[in-house]
Amino acid sequence: MSDSFSLYSPDFPNDYCGRFAPSPSGHLHLGSLFTAYAAYWRSLEQHGTFLIRIEDLDFPRCPRPNIPLLCQELQLFGLHSDKKVRVQSEHLGEYHRSIQTLLSNDFAYFCTCTRAQSKEQPCTCWLSNKQARIRTKITLDPDTPHSCKVNITPYLESEELQSFTDANLGVVRQSDLEHSLNPYLTLERADGIIAYNLAVVIDDIEQEITEVVRGADMLDATFLQLPLYELDSVEPPVFCHIPLITDSSGRKLSKQNHAPAVFADYTPRTSTLLCLQLLQESVYHELLQQEDVVTLLQDLEQCEESLTALITDEVSTTLQKKLKAQLRKLAPKEKDEALALLTPTGLTNMLLLVATQAQQAEQAAQREDDYFLDEYDDDDEWADEDDGASSSDSGRENWPQVYYEGIATGTYGPWSKLLALWSRALGEASWQQAQELTATYYALLTRLHTEVIGPHFQVHALPKKPIVL
Repeated sequence: MSDSFSLYSPDFPNDYCGRFAPSPSGHLHLGSLFTAYAAYWRSLEQHGTFLIRIEDLDFPRCPRPNIPLLCQELQLFGLHSDKKVRVQSEHLGEYHRSIQTLLSNDFAYFCTCTRAQSKEQPCTCWLSNKQARIRTKITLDPDTPHSCKVNITPYLESEELQSFTDANLGVVRQSDLEHSLNPYLTLERADGIIAYNLAVVIDDIEQEITEVVRGADMLDATFLQLPLYELDSVEPPVFCHIPLITDSSGRKLSKQNHAPAVFADYTPRTSTLLCLQLLQESVYHELLQQEDVVTLLQDLEQCEESLTALITDEVSTTLQKKLKAQLRKLAPKEKDEALALLTPTGLTNMLLLVATQAQQAEQAAQREDDYFLDEYDDDDEWADEDDGASSSDSGRENWPQVYYEGIATGTYGPWSKLLALWSRALGEASWQQAQELTATYYALLTRLHTEVIGPHFQVHALPKKPIVL
């Protein structure tokens, strides 16, 4: 095995590529945004490429309607992919071909153990004689419940993989992990769902990711993924694990732990500043001493206040009534989740989101860019050859097609027809002002990210221990 797992170079001349890869299992929470900004700012600091990937293979937890919701929230908080967003469910063929290759080379094997059996004793399906019988059985009866696994015991026991050097945490050893690693790594579950560890390695190879910035809860997964790179004879990326944000009881902020949606509590401006302070405290205070940075932040805050001022008590009452009316048919849990978003901050964010959609729809119509037809060509490079404008200026974004399907009328979560709803509630003059303020707001926010935070981002200034909010 390569000794690259114990080496790290902090510089990536000319070819840095980072990514943020969320799952569309619900609204963004602060922990997710914290990781997203870290990956984004690291890419900016390296003058590299920043990609967004949507990891939606766990279909029961990641229904397709959640994909445009996730895209909207990423865009709302100023996160855009430099290339077309990769959606895992659109690449199942690649994962299955990889599994077939591993099976053909006798690296992978079929497993008929139930979950209960796996807990009682180690899997032995990989043993050659037993595996031959299992393969014959599956061939004769394809309905036989089975998963596909690979035995990575030799790799986990090798000297090279006893540790790896993390860009933030330094040397991380297997012996430091809280739990022992299961060497029988699942590639495809018995229900047909491709396993996370296989998919993420294939994706990172395909997208030529050079550094993976992610939460420290993924340290175990790193040790499980490194053997897959070796099996594919590919050099792994550098890994940079950042600490988790936890509540006062020490539980990480996550969807499983019912972390509140960032949409309801933070604007793009306030979330950016909070994450900067948490991720780069010394840099944060240094930047606040610079007059031009203070002026930029004041302009951004003033723009945000002007947007919020458009949502008068009368407008808010009208909107709340109309928005709540659309929730009547939802299940109680879904209804409560939606109602929790209708805070004053949530309404400001919704206005930013809807005004952005209106601008995108108008620009699409002007350019005769048909985002909405089924004939959309997935191979389109989305290249703007008219005037060299950036994607954020031209509206030609890299989001998946499912995102654009709702732009014409305006959708967000359970709500639809938001363009008409907001424009009527605000009135023509205020609606026009909202769109102008939104354009200014994101121009200022982009400057904050690309001209201020990105160039000053420092890996060595990242925190090492969990952050309690």
